[in-house]
Amino acid sequence: MTNDRYSEFDALVTRHQRMIRAICLWHATGGAVECDDLVQEVLASLWRSRGRLRPGCSAGEEKAWVRLHCRSVVSHFYRKKRIATVSLEEGSLMTDELSETADRRETIEMLASDLTAHEREILQMTLEGYEADEIAERTGIKPRSVVQTRWRIVQKMKQKADTI
Repeated sequence: MTNDRYSEFDALVTRHQRMIRAICLWHATGGAVECDDLVQEVLASLWRSRGRLRPGCSAGEEKAWVRLHCRSVVSHFYRKKRIATVSLEEGSLMTDELSETADRRETIEMLASDLTAHEREILQMTLEGYEADEIAERTGIKPRSVVQTRWRIVQKMKQKADTI
């Protein structure tokens, strides 16, 4: 019985590990270590709540349940641990409170330099830990537009990074 419980949980994690990692990676502004922390928090939350998942639910219901836990943990993580973020206001990304090296700050500033004011605003709020719904409410746009804008931001920054 105990081994069955563990094997079911292992199977659940295996089925959704890419999604869990992707969500945590998207929200981890502190790099790989922070991403790993978020993944561990998500797995712990899933383990504690595994009894609430209805037996025999569809794959879509299971995926939605896992995604909900990911987003809930990420939201709690950032509200609990307000991370020092890069300021995108006034054209400068430098702040005294940041512990990043000057090289990292310069790289971030360079990658964000081609973003529009709207994209920079959304990036700033994302770095501060706001969810798409919260950003949408603050900027007066639809949550789907926030998601699309985030995707464009990532694509622009990747493209610029590739040219370096």
